Amino acid sequence: MKNLKIRIISLMIFLFPAAFHADWEYMDESGKVQGISINSGWLCKYSSGGLKFGILNENAKIQGVICLKGSEISFYESGSLKSCVLAGESQIIGRKFKTGTAVFFYENGKPDYVLPGSETIIDSIPCKALAPVNFLPSGALASAVLAESSRIENIDIPADSEIGFSASGKLDKVCLGSDARIQGILFKSGTYLYFDKSGVLIMPESLDLLENARIQGLVFKGGTKVSFGPFGTVREGTLGDDAARNKIGLKAGTKVKFYESGGLESALPSDDTLIQSYTFKGGTEIGFYETGELSSGTLALDIRSSGLLLRAPSKISLYPSGKIYTAVSGEDTSVSGVKITAGVQLSLYETGNLKSIKLTEDSSFGGIKFQKNTSVSFYENGTVSGGTLGEKHIFYKFTLVAVTLDAGTYIKLDKDGALISSKPPKALTEVKYDSSGNIIK
Repeated sequence: MKNLKIRIISLMIFLFPAAFHADWEYMDESGKVQGISINSGWLCKYSSGGLKFGILNENAKIQGVICLKGSEISFYESGSLKSCVLAGESQIIGRKFKTGTAVFFYENGKPDYVLPGSETIIDSIPCKALAPVNFLPSGALASAVLAESSRIENIDIPADSEIGFSASGKLDKVCLGSDARIQGILFKSGTYLYFDKSGVLIMPESLDLLENARIQGLVFKGGTKVSFGPFGTVREGTLGDDAARNKIGLKAGTKVKFYESGGLESALPSDDTLIQSYTFKGGTEIGFYETGELSSGTLALDIRSSGLLLRAPSKISLYPSGKIYTAVSGEDTSVSGVKITAGVQLSLYETGNLKSIKLTEDSSFGGIKFQKNTSVSFYENGTVSGGTLGEKHIFYKFTLVAVTLDAGTYIKLDKDGALISSKPPKALTEVKYDSSGNIIK
């Protein structure tokens, strides 16, 4: 852990000062410096003359703290004690610290962090020897490494875990020292966990499950990944047990996606699945509206719906009302007076009128020929709204502004059949027309 590495380096400074402080000076004999008995050897002062670093020649009580002979002491330029090693059990801001504890102070005299020489109980927390215990400027405990497994705020946390607290004193983060089950989920050693003000686990963006786990009312499969949205709700995962959602049964092993609201967005069953009279093909995705209605899927069996034979395997999409929105016709038929051949992809208005069709051959509608392998769209009244020309066509033929467009040009028409815009092949922008056929610039 990063903090631990930083604190260990600080301890190394205590043990090997000359290697870390290039501005130290050498004192030939032991003596008093600002009333403090300092060993001969390395010494450092601020440019103002105040003592910055030194090695104690004897135990010394400095600003109420008894500091250990042979250890380094340091000061802020203001003269406030910055760090020392305790020579005996000491009381600092109402807490007892053991002999051999290295203490680092804020300039206001409150502890910044300590490195206990042995296991130490601080605020009822068993703190590990030589692992940093950090404090906030207010004096409140900020973080520590557990010397033994502990129950903190009804959460069982293993030994060697780094724990952190908010300014209000609530547990808000843990870095696990070993595998552990937290709030019903088994997490790997080294996992960082975060908690809200109520002590509820805040889920990460994704989580690799070590075993089956119940999360937000569903059991997810061990050995798979569960992903979460920004507000902690499950967004994606694989079911570890049979479950019911949107009034349908989902088998274990089904991959599921959810809306941020928690509603089922899609399911990917491994087997064929019957939903609302439709049998959907296993291994394909079934979609749902956020309000719970079926929205899409790939058919496993033929079915007649909204007057159309839908032949499997083909994909369909539905309106929330259950009416067909898009489908592939399973037979030659007619919709809104337009001939439909088997295998043609089409879309319908909720009323059942034709909305668009994918042409399998050049076809004419309203006196205009449209190109095969392209789509033609219709207004609900049955007139063409857009499509790709299958041959050269002249609009406003008997006027002074006759507009001639080549095959391959995509056009948009109003409900009366007047040209609204055109976009020739490879053109980056479309050309717009007024009601008289003049180009709008």
